Amino acid sequence: MPSTQGNTPLGVHDLSEDMFGLSVRGLKTIGHLFAKPRTVFEASRSADWSGGSYTPSIRLVFSILAVIAAIRFLWAGPDSYMSQSTFDQLMASPAISDPAIADLIRNEIMSAFLLMFPFTFMLAQILAALSLHIWGTGTKTTLRIRFYFLAITPSTLVTLIMLPLLSMIPLSFYWHYTVLMFVVTYFLDVLTSYRGAVAGSGRLTRLFKSCLLGLTALVASLVANTGGFAIASLFVSLKFAALTG
Repeated sequence: MPSTQGNTPLGVHDLSEDMFGLSVRGLKTIGHLFAKPRTVFEASRSADWSGGSYTPSIRLVFSILAVIAAIRFLWAGPDSYMSQSTFDQLMASPAISDPAIADLIRNEIMSAFLLMFPFTFMLAQILAALSLHIWGTGTKTTLRIRFYFLAITPSTLVTLIMLPLLSMIPLSFYWHYTVLMFVVTYFLDVLTSYRGAVAGSGRLTRLFKSCLLGLTALVASLVANTGGFAIASLFVSLKFAALTG
């Protein structure tokens, strides 16, 4: 386990500072997470990220999620699989027979889901970070969260890059491409955490813990997406039911 001697103790106020704002250091942080992740992980042990050399991980991930939500027209537009399947499910409901009504409800569900998406994702991943104890004995909660979000930053960025391609592939290949995205993001989470700060006396131990992080992050992402969509659907359905009496 790497030594933490000489580092400033972290507190809740440091985590709060991590959550707001974004600087131009973000690109440097991402680049180093791909090229030399251990450097960034070590910097996260100090309260100010080694004198402000790097952008806090939780802030960086949330910023990438905000961009993902902003380009939703590229991956969740009217012609996307998600939008089309939502429309088909609404039309299959005995309560809806008018395609115009189904289209209106579909649009509201998609808007509500995309508005909630960054927040449900962050909540699920924070809970996932709290559930993992793979960074070594004595690693405090704030540092565990910092480490975890550093580990998933590269995969979150690659998700941003891969998502727009969903609008360019035939709907018949949607699930194949989705599985490919899962595999790529899982591999990046494992690789980044293994090369970063996962503790262990041997390579196999560190690899196992890294694989556990990758699996946990994947499950958290699925929960965030399915749970967020279910909540959005329920909210819009209740709203529609109240309006129609």
